[in-house]
Amino acid sequence: MTEQALTPYAATLPPEGSKIRVSQTSRGLLLRCNTPLPMSAHRVKQAVVMGVWLSCWTATELFTLAVLLFGKNDARFYLLPWLSLWTLCGAPMWMIFLNLVRGPLPERIFLSELHLRHEPSTPRTWARLLPHAFGATRETQVRRPQLASLRLENKRGRGRLVFDHGEHQVELGQHLGDPDRAWLADVLSQWVKDCGYR
Repeated sequence: MTEQALTPYAATLPPEGSKIRVSQTSRGLLLRCNTPLPMSAHRVKQAVVMGVWLSCWTATELFTLAVLLFGKNDARFYLLPWLSLWTLCGAPMWMIFLNLVRGPLPERIFLSELHLRHEPSTPRTWARLLPHAFGATRETQVRRPQLASLRLENKRGRGRLVFDHGEHQVELGQHLGDPDRAWLADVLSQWVKDCGYR
């Protein structure tokens, strides 16, 4: 994205090596703040073991489905309850595996003409990936004037970009470094002051 596409909210693009990705969507300007994925030998070992287990689980799932579809009718009576239980037990393991190899979903901030919508970084779950089906969401939506309390603060030696939302504080860019956090604060401050999204 060019600098011109970001105006009037930012005079410059995110800092070099930034964890922030900027894009234009039908809902407005989207700022994605990627969450770092901590790598360790233990994490890799867990991912390998779970990957092998899920391969076996998937093969068993497909084999059982084939038997149900093309096997004898009397086998279906016994296999259908077993397959249902097998699916319920195995499906959540895919989310655990994805969290191990890809990390949590990125934090997302949408800026439209009147609203800011914030979706915090959360672990990958079926409810988060399919929010309309599960009716689950942790997003916060505020109108432009409500972001007047936006501020940078230092708490317990860690920089934070927060604003007040009712009785609670909402933190933006929780996993960002100081340069990224300062850039994000500047963009949001310009958005609050601007007369309309362009």
